[in-house]
Amino acid sequence: MSQQTGPQSPEGKAASAQNNRQHGLSTTNLIILPHEQPLYDEIASELRNEVDPVGHLEDFAFKRLLTARWQMERAQAREAEFLVLERSDANDAKVQNAQRYYMRWEGSYNRAMT
Repeated sequence: MSQQTGPQSPEGKAASAQNNRQHGLSTTNLIILPHEQPLYDEIASELRNEVDPVGHLEDFAFKRLLTARWQMERAQAREAEFLVLERSDANDAKVQNAQRYYMRWEGSYNRAMT
């Protein structure tokens, strides 16, 4: 049984390198569009009030928590966008992809909470 290791060809690697730009759900650098800023600020404020980080270590953990929470929000929004489109194999794959990213970030969120 062979293990998947990602793209091998230069073309495949170049295409894979652009995946973050396609939807931004796999990057740890937050993408906040101008119309999303109020929601992001609200989430950040609520989390900061709940967690109340003190010191560099707790602030680092808080930033990881916030990043994961924000990416979960974005994944849900992407999923909703695709669910309203006409059903097709391509759209179904995009919905499943958004769900996978949500689960990935949910795991990161849960780990940051411990």
